Amino acid sequence: MLLVVDTPEIFSFFNERSKAREISMFPKLELHSPEFSLIEINEHKADIIERFSLSEVQFALIEKLLNSTIKFSKE
Repeated sequence: MLLVVDTPEIFSFFNERSKAREISMFPKLELHSPEFSLIEINEHKADIIERFSLSEVQFALIEKLLNSTIKFSKE
């Protein structure tokens, strides 16, 4: 099943109790999002780290998870 993920859902991946993160692991789901979502995440990196009490390493690991579970496209 193809599912388009917008930026607010991607932000929720940084919450360890996120349903979005849990759902993203379903093998039959194919997640897609526009590439600008990654740009927005990096623009708000400091806010995300503070809001979810993350370290830089944790942020980087979750960002890797995003890139492995979501297909980002230019348009």
